[in-house]
Amino acid sequence: MTDRKIPPQNKPTTAPQQNNLEEEADAPSAEQLQKNAGHAHEHTSSSADPNVDVADPTDGKERYQWESSYPPEARKHIRFESLYLVLVFFASLAFLLATWKGLPCDWLNVTGKSSQILRKYCYYISAGALGGAIFSIKYMYRVVARGYWHIDRRLWRLLSPIISLGVAFVFGALFDASILSGRTPASSAAIVGTGFLTGYFADQAIAKMYEVAHVLFGTTTKSPK
Repeated sequence: MTDRKIPPQNKPTTAPQQNNLEEEADAPSAEQLQKNAGHAHEHTSSSADPNVDVADPTDGKERYQWESSYPPEARKHIRFESLYLVLVFFASLAFLLATWKGLPCDWLNVTGKSSQILRKYCYYISAGALGGAIFSIKYMYRVVARGYWHIDRRLWRLLSPIISLGVAFVFGALFDASILSGRTPASSAAIVGTGFLTGYFADQAIAKMYEVAHVLFGTTTKSPK
């Protein structure tokens, strides 16, 4: 009886299974994919946001897309704030005209040299309020059109012209005291122009006053008690 040779059985190879396991280990999980997608969305959104300081005639809308994206309650607040800024704009213009006519001196019964000083500072505050109102109006219509308007900035929008008024008044005093370098405005037109620029660029003006305060008072490392 001849010995029958049993053919060797093919042993299953484990290489493909091992490769599959390695691929599954290297493949990101569903949680990682969702997290990466979230980071990509945040990066895309931040890079696609328009700059409110740059003119954009489309404001991110398609052609003939004329409907407002704000709900009725938000549009009510927007109309109120817009009306307020328009009233501040015309009130500052009216006070400029009244100062030119000398009415504040007549109202307060101020005469002589004191009337000239009062008139000068009335020019400063009215022009500063005008500059702050124009800046706020420009900011208002841009953030509304581009979807950045929100109620939490209402205080800033309402108080910005008042801040500009006060900063223009202080800048006028600093010019008269020769604390700020530069030519002191002498004519009425120069005073109005200086007050307007100070009110319009109130943030930069406040930063300048911060520098002046460092020169006058110096810096200290001790915390106030």
